[in-house]
Amino acid sequence: CLKKNKCTDCAGTDIVWYWSPHFHLFGFGWITNTKKISEKYGWVIKNHGVRDSIGGTAFYQLTHCGIHNGKQAVTWFGILHYSKMKIDPPPKTDAEFESRECRLCGDRLRLVRYHGSKPPPLEESNIIDSTGWAYVNG
Repeated sequence: CLKKNKCTDCAGTDIVWYWSPHFHLFGFGWITNTKKISEKYGWVIKNHGVRDSIGGTAFYQLTHCGIHNGKQAVTWFGILHYSKMKIDPPPKTDAEFESRECRLCGDRLRLVRYHGSKPPPLEESNIIDSTGWAYVNG
């Protein structure tokens, strides 16, 4: 595009790009003493408060982040660090699957098969309409 861009603050057209590496941080809870942190470490902290959509905010941030081969664009730390996440290995047999319990309600898991006329819902969905689904073993 050959249009001159205008500054959103002053409407000037002499916009200059400059090197300004920074990072964004998602957190939960509250950050306090930002002035003291800034004075001690030189960090600029902009707390944008509670967001309407964490997904929308993440999408915005990822649309302008640097992506490089072999590097992660997102890094988890603290209690959300990768080493804190525990995932059971997938079951090897149907019997092993059915011996497990639901983490939400504690009931035993049961295999189901979809027999509906429309495409089944996405695998990531947690609560779905049971229409078209049947238990494999009665």
